[in-house]
Amino acid sequence: MNIVHLIEYFSPALGYQETYLAKEQQRLGHHVTVVTSDRYFPFPDYDATVKKVLGNRIVGTGSFTEEGIHVIRKPILFEFFSRAWIVNLLPALRALKPDVIHIHSTSSLSTVRVARAKHTLKNIIVLVDDHSHLSVVANHWSKACFYWAFRTLFGRYLSHNINTFVAITKETADIVRTYMGISEPIHVIELGADTRLFSRSSKKRIELRKKYGWKEQNVAFIYTGKIIPDKGSDTLVDACCALPGHTAKLLFVGSGPEMFIADLKKQLKQAKKENDVVWVPMVKPIELPAYYSAADVGVWPKQESISMIE
Repeated sequence: MNIVHLIEYFSPALGYQETYLAKEQQRLGHHVTVVTSDRYFPFPDYDATVKKVLGNRIVGTGSFTEEGIHVIRKPILFEFFSRAWIVNLLPALRALKPDVIHIHSTSSLSTVRVARAKHTLKNIIVLVDDHSHLSVVANHWSKACFYWAFRTLFGRYLSHNINTFVAITKETADIVRTYMGISEPIHVIELGADTRLFSRSSKKRIELRKKYGWKEQNVAFIYTGKIIPDKGSDTLVDACCALPGHTAKLLFVGSGPEMFIADLKKQLKQAKKENDVVWVPMVKPIELPAYYSAADVGVWPKQESISMIE
């Protein structure tokens, strides 16, 4: 089967569902191509959070092999609300002659464009999957305005011109119905993790705990991802400072704005807890299993994360 994944921002070095899914489809013998823009997602505080792993945000245009996946990167005309208008998108899709076009995000500009051209994409199944969660779609009045306009203008149209809608949770399915106006049935397929990669290692546990000076009786809590207020990183530091003694340890694996992290470290120092917390800059997914092995409890205070499954 010839499968095209259409996503406006593709960052395979960070993992995510679209990367794992494309790799697994290739492993099963399908021909897989990702069509995307010439840049990575506009993460808040990009340089401080993800640049160490991804590099410069603007990647360039052309045909690439990224993490073993064929990727076609196209220029963009503009960006709007973390969405990108990819130039010459439809001709690129037609040239690939796919059996399936898998679009990531119901409310993307690309979803609307493909739906409008569906009558010209004969015998092609168009599937849209969505990962939205409430803490992102309903966190500002401007988002409320955007989604009101989106469902009013495009909800019914998308419902009639997309073959299949998929959500990663029941909550996400409710968001797609309520905020994006999709009236067709929405299939719920939850995220998974690559069990070939994410498995516990006793050897790595011993090595890292020895490196950090942790004894077996120490209970280690781990957080991975962007260290920003929206993720609740400060909540973990508050909890660490409130705990009596030094039995509990906290491991941050990720990056964030320097001033925010400096404030967290200052708070820990004032509470005489600075030696109970280890800070590791953002790493690639392949390196994460070692850190998970060293820890006992994973904690993500705000917003869902695929790290919870891993």
